[in-house]
Amino acid sequence: MPEHLIKQPAELTSMEIKTILACWEIEPWTGIEDKDFVQKYRHSEFHFLMGARAAILCVARMNFDFRLKINHQVYPFAELVGFVSIAERNGNGKLFLHHIRTNMEKRKIEALGFCEKPVRGFYEKCEVPVLYDKAKHLREIPNDPFSLPADDDIFSLTLSAPHFTLLNGLNVDNLAWLLPESE
Repeated sequence: MPEHLIKQPAELTSMEIKTILACWEIEPWTGIEDKDFVQKYRHSEFHFLMGARAAILCVARMNFDFRLKINHQVYPFAELVGFVSIAERNGNGKLFLHHIRTNMEKRKIEALGFCEKPVRGFYEKCEVPVLYDKAKHLREIPNDPFSLPADDDIFSLTLSAPHFTLLNGLNVDNLAWLLPESE
């Protein structure tokens, strides 16, 4: 039976960091030093679905340095990012997402994530509420306020009803601003 494991950045082994980076496939980060990785993600925790002989089946990062500004008010959320299933279409991703949601619920942490249309169906199968095309109403500070994000949707892992409604109300006249991460 696969096991859900959570680690702080400083607890990660060098091999786990290499596996995470390989899963994420982000070219500029392939050679990042372990200490730099730990520093960069110090406001995060890493979730793993572990299989037999400590094999990593899935990996994800919960970013606790994520804030949106909507109508002059700042809303902190935990953000699920870097969600990867090593072997797709075998049920591990669905099980992993269930473990992450349960963990966030037990800890009473409001969490969300973002996705593009092609993976929307995965979250729907997992019974995760999806706010269709709402990610297109996010803008980054200080970047170009007219550039659109690559993601299409916002999904709710554990958002409260008021925050779900708030995000569902985003539109061209009611934008959300992504605030820069803490230094």
